[in-house]
Amino acid sequence: MVCVAGTGDALLRVVSYKDPPKNGMGDDMSEEIWVHAAPAQMWTLSPDRKQVRMEVPLLSLEGMPEPLRIHLDFDAATADAILDRLTVLRSQMLPEPQRS
Repeated sequence: MVCVAGTGDALLRVVSYKDPPKNGMGDDMSEEIWVHAAPAQMWTLSPDRKQVRMEVPLLSLEGMPEPLRIHLDFDAATADAILDRLTVLRSQMLPEPQRS
């Protein structure tokens, strides 16, 4: 599971499970890794400007011979759908705490 949170830099929480999660959530975590990534490095436009790529920094997980490379490519329609969904979810989130 990859969770992205934080302000400015993206903070990735990567959790691997010993057994596959049931009903989307698992209780038996075997490893938890926090990775910082700048949004400008995580999100890039393809050279032909037809896709946006989200690339997670290389992740070294116990028991894997090589670091895990994760990237997702989105076309314009998918990027629009993601932005629409994020807009709805953001409107339902609590406001950021006031800073003094």
